[in-house]
Amino acid sequence: MKKRPPPGILRIVVEFIAVILLQLALAYGLMHVRLLDHLLSPGKDSGGALGVITAFLLLRMFVLLFAPGWLLARLWLWRTRRNPA
Repeated sequence: MKKRPPPGILRIVVEFIAVILLQLALAYGLMHVRLLDHLLSPGKDSGGALGVITAFLLLRMFVLLFAPGWLLARLWLWRTRRNPA
């Protein structure tokens, strides 16, 4: 099994930006869904809307609570890694 090389600074930043953009895209999608109607009286056509709401809330929780520490930890590991000589 090949050992993957550690991620570079560009990959770390791109992954972080991708998570933020995904969260913003879900927020934009929620602006166009009649959210209160689906939450108060879910019907057989509410499955997609409730799925988007759930994904948005889980991703929002990750972005607000864990993403800053995740980014700082990855940057610290990138900065302090030893290069084989």
